Amino acid sequence: MAHFGFDWPSPDEALKKVREEIGELEETMARTNVGRIEEELGDCFFALANVARKLGLNPETALRRANDKFIERFARLERKLKEKGMKLGKAS
Repeated sequence: MAHFGFDWPSPDEALKKVREEIGELEETMARTNVGRIEEELGDCFFALANVARKLGLNPETALRRANDKFIERFARLERKLKEKGMKLGKAS
């Protein structure tokens, strides 16, 4: 689509679209229509993927790294609680 001129001129402009899509997601969530919520969430993901593209980044790689970071942090939390003799469900 970018080849045909349907594109944002900069990452900042693409990010504005992300903000717009988040607003639409918030409005839809207030009405709790699951099908529409899923659609708006997909629009948010799509808009974020375009920000990544405009920055020369791979959105899938960014998401995998975020997942890996979360898993590592969670595992570290579990280890620390175990060292203290605590269980995750019982910790504040």
